[in-house]
Parts: sequence; structure tokens; C-alpha cells
Amino acid sequence: MATVWWWIKPANESDANGRPKDAVLISDSDTSQQYNTLLNSGNITYQGKEYNRTQGPFNTKADALKAPAGGGSILQQIQAGLGAGLKSDVGALGTGARAAQAAKNIPTLGSFLAMLTDKNLWIRVVKIIAGGAMLIVGLAKLTGADKTAGSLAARAVKVAPLL
Repeated sequence: MATVWWWIKPANESDANGRPKDAVLISDSDTSQQYNTLLNSGNITYQGKEYNRTQGPFNTKADALKAPAGGGSILQQIQAGLGAGLKSDVGALGTGARAAQAAKNIPTLGSFLAMLTDKNLWIRVVKIIAGGAMLIVGLAKLTGADKTAGSLAARAVKVAPLL
């Protein structure tokens, strides 16, 4: 659970020209209902008035205060959002910390290569191949396909010198 920072504005104001002068900086937990509402551009009630997000979430108050009030170009806004998401627990989808934790559980290339040199792995591989071969031979015997394949091979050997 992390604290994130948002710039919010009165719901009836436009932020087309950047953050309005009466925008308010608030903090909230990234697990709260208010966080989800702001993340999805919904309205929240703050001090008895309807507000919605104009900028955020930010990982720290300092990041929020450094954000350009004009919003910057679309590219600057995307870069700022990606940068904040990479440094925070929330990320673009609010799952950065959980995704990072899951990534730690994925074996690295080194451990993968180490598994390739493990003799027990290769014993298992040989057992699986041998079991598959026995299964195929058994099915061929049960269905009589071995006799059909054998007679076709014998005919092919007889016909081959004529070609």
C-alpha cells in the first residue's frame, strides 16, 4: 500500500489549458475507492464539492509539485506519467509493485542455463521420450498398424529397383 498524490480540480472547470489555478493537491492510498475513482477519471467529493483529476497519480509530493501546471505537450505528459509509474508502486495500471514482485519469481537466464546442466532434468527428458515411444508402439500393435506399415515397406523395397 502506497500513498499517491493527485492534482484535482472542480468538476465544472476545464483543464484544457493546463491545471486550473484553484486546483488542489491531495494524497490518498493506492488501495482506496477514491484512488480507483480518480484513476478512472471519475468525480469525488472533496470539502463538499465535486472534483475530478487533472494530473496524477504521482509517487511523491515533490513529483506532484514539479509537474508542469500547463500540463506540457502530450509527449511530456506521457513521459512524466511513465517516469512516475516506473518509480512508484502504482504504475500505469496500479499494479506496478505486484507485477515487480511477480517478475522476481520468474527464473533468470542464469538459473535456466543451470537447469540445462542438471542430470536429473535429462533423466526426466529421456523417460518422457521412452514413454512416448512405448505408447506409440503399443497403439500400433493394438490397431494392427505395424503389419500395414511393414507390408508397405516390403512393397516399397520390391518396387524401388524398378524406379
